[in-house]
Amino acid sequence: MTKIRRCYRVCYDSNTYEASCECKHFQFHGIICRHMIYVYDHCGVSIVPEKYILRRWRKDIQSKHTRVKVAYHDPLKTDEARQYHKLMGMYEPIYSKASACKEGVEAVAELLQLMDLRVNEVLAMVAKRQE
Repeated sequence: MTKIRRCYRVCYDSNTYEASCECKHFQFHGIICRHMIYVYDHCGVSIVPEKYILRRWRKDIQSKHTRVKVAYHDPLKTDEARQYHKLMGMYEPIYSKASACKEGVEAVAELLQLMDLRVNEVLAMVAKRQE
């Protein structure tokens, strides 16, 4: 165990509540360092600015990779993932046939736009019922 002490300078802006530390822990790891936390605590800041809470650490953000099947995580455990997988299985043969010619692609694209409108209508009705 060493007794070497290091001092890091934290720059803090009381108007924007932004802070930066010489240790660069946030820049390297995406987690604010104890030096910044100490400054926030000392200045009575109870809410850390949004820029210091990266998407990868948030539980309320759905990751884009949740629909991708990997060996250590079965995405088919959630209802949304099962429904997505079912839809992809139903439409893959249609996409394969349609891709054989330009007209087929255009026909599928036109129908997908109509389907998108209909799904938006259904989602709006469901949201209205839940209010």
